[in-house]
Amino acid sequence: MHRANVAIPLMGLMSAMLCGCGHTTGATARLPATAHNAYLKASIRWRPNPPIPLKHWNLAVIATTRKGTPLPQTARVQVTIQMTTMQMPPIQDTLHWVSPGHYMGQVIIVMPGTLTLQISVTMKSESLTKTWMVVTAN
Repeated sequence: MHRANVAIPLMGLMSAMLCGCGHTTGATARLPATAHNAYLKASIRWRPNPPIPLKHWNLAVIATTRKGTPLPQTARVQVTIQMTTMQMPPIQDTLHWVSPGHYMGQVIIVMPGTLTLQISVTMKSESLTKTWMVVTAN
């Protein structure tokens, strides 16, 4: 086989890898993604799934005590989003209280790729933190 016959397909494959073409997309966490500890419980949903770079990514969290009592407005629900494939500052947002135990927020992911989504729920002296891996759409 001639070098030209190998080099041209190889260059095409390399350029597809560099631009992210052929990258597997889709959230790796099943929705709703849930977390709990001895005192708090939270579930998170997002749309679109997978998130689309440069579009609004809507996040909704239901947070309760472990016994199922919705958390009050004084509870704090924060998300931190960090790209895993490149050095970028994290995106942090405190979700807004909508009704007892329901919190919502919206962020914009700038780049496609794999990211970590961390949720932190704090009520009085109790806290719950959980991290999921999410892959954006290309």
